[in-house]
Amino acid sequence: MKWLRRLIVTALLAAFAYVSYRLPQDNAVLVNVDLIAWQAPPVPLWMALGLAFFAGVLCASAGLIYKLATKSLVARRYRKTVAGLESEIHQLRNLPLAGSEAAPVVEEAPAPDPS
Repeated sequence: MKWLRRLIVTALLAAFAYVSYRLPQDNAVLVNVDLIAWQAPPVPLWMALGLAFFAGVLCASAGLIYKLATKSLVARRYRKTVAGLESEIHQLRNLPLAGSEAAPVVEEAPAPDPS
């Protein structure tokens, strides 16, 4: 199983190297990048594609980091609440029970005189 994983990783790295080598050669055409208020000088198409890809990765990563941070803060708050409740249960376990002490002996009152 380990050799299969190594084979897959090697194949992926070889494919990445091939694409990295061929992409600049096949897409060397210069393109103009026009944004709303800014125009970049002409750049190769492969560079524009790469920058757009990494900008997308950056935006997605920012969203994922935000979600991860909020979930970890919620989990931290839950852990604190659970710890407080566990300590309360521990304190309640150490309290004596109400019926565990010897109940005082109550003598019966004398029966009323039937006369």
